[in-house]
Amino acid sequence: MFGTPGPPAANYNYLNLGDDGRLYLTSSGGNEKDISDYRPNKDTSNVMKYRATLDGDNIFRLYAHNLQDKSTNMVFEIPYIRDNCQTKGICGVNSYCKLVYGNAKCNCMPGFEIMSRDSSKVTECRRIKTIPSCVNMTNAATGVFHMEELYNIAGMENLAYGELSPVSREECSNACLNDCNCYAASFIDQKCLKLKLPLTSGIKDDNHPSITFMKLVGAEPVPAELQKRREVCIVAIILSVAATISIWIVVIAAFIGAYWFLFRKFREEWRKWELALTEEIAPRYFSYEELRKASNEFNQQLGKGGHGTVFRADLLIGDSTVPVAVKRLHGAEMEGEREFQAEMRLIGRAYHANIVRLLGFCHDGPSRLIVYELMSRCSLAKHIFDNRGRRPSWERRVAILLAAARGIHYLHCECETKIIHRDIKPENILIAEDWTAKIADFGLAKLLNRNQTREATRTLAAGTEGYVAPECEWEVDGRSGEARVSEKADVYSYGIVVLETICSKRNREVKEMRKLSLCEMVRESYAANELWKLVEGDEVAAPELEKLVKIGLLCVQEDPDARPVMEDVVMMLEGDIDVPTPPSVPLSL
Repeated sequence: MFGTPGPPAANYNYLNLGDDGRLYLTSSGGNEKDISDYRPNKDTSNVMKYRATLDGDNIFRLYAHNLQDKSTNMVFEIPYIRDNCQTKGICGVNSYCKLVYGNAKCNCMPGFEIMSRDSSKVTECRRIKTIPSCVNMTNAATGVFHMEELYNIAGMENLAYGELSPVSREECSNACLNDCNCYAASFIDQKCLKLKLPLTSGIKDDNHPSITFMKLVGAEPVPAELQKRREVCIVAIILSVAATISIWIVVIAAFIGAYWFLFRKFREEWRKWELALTEEIAPRYFSYEELRKASNEFNQQLGKGGHGTVFRADLLIGDSTVPVAVKRLHGAEMEGEREFQAEMRLIGRAYHANIVRLLGFCHDGPSRLIVYELMSRCSLAKHIFDNRGRRPSWERRVAILLAAARGIHYLHCECETKIIHRDIKPENILIAEDWTAKIADFGLAKLLNRNQTREATRTLAAGTEGYVAPECEWEVDGRSGEARVSEKADVYSYGIVVLETICSKRNREVKEMRKLSLCEMVRESYAANELWKLVEGDEVAAPELEKLVKIGLLCVQEDPDARPVMEDVVMMLEGDIDVPTPPSVPLSL
C-alpha cells in the first residue's frame, strides 16, 4: 500500500488509526504491521486526539491535537524521502519545476514571466509579449518569430499533438517555427514532439537529455542603413500622396480597429482555456449556448440570491447526461465579473466532502455562469423554515450542522489558503440526495494569509442581515465602509444558523414579532431552564437539546476572541470534548 515490506502471504488491505496514535496495517487474516514509529508521551496520552490526512501536496501525514493547550503538531508523514517536483500541480502553467537542495523551485518557461511574487501561491506565468496570429504568413520568412532553447525538461511528452521522426535538431526547430499551431517542441532521440500552450508538468531532469524549443515573438533587429532607407521611402510616399492622405487615415483607423478587435477576441479565448486548464481549478468550460439548451432556456429556477439565480440543467458530461445546477450571475458588469472571479478562484482551491463541487463555468462575452453539482434536496432553509409539518428529525438536523461545521473548519484551517466565507446562512448550506450538507456560494468570500490577524484585515463590510457578526457592523469606517474581519465572523454566523435550526425560526422574524433577537430569546429560555419551549414539540432528548443550545450561544458571543474556533465546534458536536457553559453576559442584538 505504501511500499511496506512483508512476506508474500501477508496481504495488508486496511489502514487503521488507533486512539493512541498508532498507525498500522491489518490483513484479512488478522496480521498487523506498524507503519509509523510515533509513540505518545505517557503523561499526555489521555489528552491527545489524532487524525491522518492526505494533504494537498500528496503527502500522507499524522497529526496530534493536544486538548489541554489546543496545539496541533504533525508527528509522522509518508513517504519518508520524496521529490516534491513529482507532486502534481506544484508549479502552475507555462513553468517547470527544478529541485534545488531538496526543495522544489518553479521557473517560468522562456518568454514568460511570473504573475505573482506571493510565495504562498502556485507559480503562474504569463507571456512577456503577446504572440500574434500567424495565419496566412510564413513565420520563418517574415521574421516575426524565433526559437529559444531550454535543456533537459521532462514530463511534457504526453502533451504532444504531433510527432516527427527521425529528424535533426534543426529540422525539429524549423518544423515548429513554420507551424501556426506549434508554440513549443521537445527534441528527444531524433524525435520531435510538437506542443501547444499551456505547458504543464515540466520537470528539470539532467538525466533526461532533451532540448525544448520555445517559439517567441521578435527577430534580429533591422540594420540601421536599411531602416534609414525605409524612412526615406515613407517620407517620399507621404509627400507624393498628399491629396489622398485622408483616405489613408480612414484605412489605417479601420485596420487598427480590426486588429484590436481580433486581439481582444484572442485574449478572451485564451482566458477561457487558461482557466479551464489550470491545475489549481481544472473545471470544464461550457459555452453559453450549451448551458442555455441544457437548461431549456433557463426555465426551471431552483433559487435566487443576492449574487445570482440558480437553474437546473441536464448536461452531457462524458458519456452520460448529468443533472447540474447552473448559477447565472447578475448585477453590474464589473460587479458580476468580480463575483465570478471570486467564486472560481476560491471554490477551485477547496476540495472537501462538505464543500459544493465545481463542475464547470462559462466566460462567454458578458455572460458569467458557474456549474455546480446538483444538490437535489435544496437548502437547509427550505427544510427548517418552509416545511413546518415535515421538518427533518433531530438526529438529521444535528448531522447537517456537523457537516456544515466540518466544511467551515476546512475553509479556515485545512485549505491551501485560509478562506473566510462571510455569508454563512441556511440558504448557503445545500443538501444532497443522501442528506449530506455542503457549503456553497463563495461570491463574498475572502482569502487570508495563514499569519494574517483580524486587526490587520480590513475589507468591505459584507454578509446578510441577521447573520453578520457585530464587529463587522460596529467597526465600520464611515467614509470607506470598511470593517475588520476574521474567521470568527463565520463562527458567529454559524451560531445563528444553529439557533435557527433548533427553533425553526429566522432571527429577523423573531426580532420583528417579539422585539428581541433570537439570541436573547434562546438565552432567556436557557437561563429559565425552559429549553423545551424552543422546539415546539419536536422529539429530542433534553441533554442533546441543551448541548446544541450551549454550542449556539458560545458561537454568538459579542467578543470575537471568546467564540470557539470551528475545530472545537466540530469536536463538541462529535462528543470528543465537553461543551463549556456559556458565560452569563449580554449577547449581541
